[in-house]
Amino acid sequence: YTANNRWFNRFIFLLIIGNSITLAFYDPLDPDGERNRILDIFENVFLGFFTVEMLIKLMAYGVFVHDRSYFRDPWNWLDAAVVFTGYLSLIVSDTGISVIRALRVLRPLRLVNTLEGMRRLVRTLLESVPMLANVFILLALYFAIFGITGIMLFASELRKHCEDILTDEIISYDETCVMTAPLVGGALCERGQQCVHTDQNPAQGTISWDNFGIASLTLFQMLSLEGWTYISYVTMDATNSFAAIFFILAIMIGAFFILELFLSVIGDRLHRQERNRSGMAFRTG
Repeated sequence: YTANNRWFNRFIFLLIIGNSITLAFYDPLDPDGERNRILDIFENVFLGFFTVEMLIKLMAYGVFVHDRSYFRDPWNWLDAAVVFTGYLSLIVSDTGISVIRALRVLRPLRLVNTLEGMRRLVRTLLESVPMLANVFILLALYFAIFGITGIMLFASELRKHCEDILTDEIISYDETCVMTAPLVGGALCERGQQCVHTDQNPAQGTISWDNFGIASLTLFQMLSLEGWTYISYVTMDATNSFAAIFFILAIMIGAFFILELFLSVIGDRLHRQERNRSGMAFRTG
C-alpha cells in the first residue's frame, strides 16, 4: 500500500526537488568549505530517504521473480543506480576520486521516474529513434552538400585580415577583408592598411571553411541560429555579397526544414500514443 500511495510518491518528489537544489548550491572550487560540508550532510539525509524508498518498493514488488518485480521495470534501475552510486561516493570520497561523486547528477533524473508525463515523453523520444533514421540521413546529406560547397567557395577566404602598413600588425582577426574590390560587396581596408593572407580564422579559428570538419562545425552553429549572421558577414566581407545566397539556402533548408522534420516526427509519435491511450481508456470504460 505504501509503495503506491499518492502522498508517499509526492513526498519522494519533494525530496528529489530538494536534492536537486542542494546539488545546484555545491561549490566545486571549495570542496572542503563550510557550505559544502553542510550540503554533504543533507546529501546523506536524502540518500537515507531514497534507500528507505527502495527497500519499501523491494518488499512490496519483490526483487526479480514475477513480471511486476522491482528490477523488471527499467525505470527502477535508475533509482537503484542513484542509491548504489550514493553509497559508493561515500566509500571513495576520502581517496579523492571525484568521478564517482560526479554521478550525483543522476539524482535529478529520478524526476523522470516520478512523473508519469515525463516517462511517456522519454518513452516517446526513444520509440521515435527508428523513425528518425531517414531524417538523420537527410541531415547527413545536408552537411555533406553544404560543407563541400562551402569549402569550394570559401576555403581560406576567412584568413584575410587588415594589416597596418607601418607596424605590420593585424588590426583584428575577427574581421575579414578583400584584396581587390569585387563587383558587389566585400570589405576594403582603411587608409594606411592592407589586406593580407594570414594563418588565423575568425573567432580564434572556430569559424572556417578550410576543411570538411571545421566546415561541419560552422554549419552546426548556423543550424542553432546562434551567431549565423556573424558567419555570413565575415564570409561576405572576405568574398562578395553573392555569398548571401549560400547562407540563405543553408538556413532555410537546415534550420527551417530539416530540424522541423525532427519535431514533426516526435510530435506525430506523441500524438499516436495519446490517441492509443484514449482508445484504451474508452474501451475500458
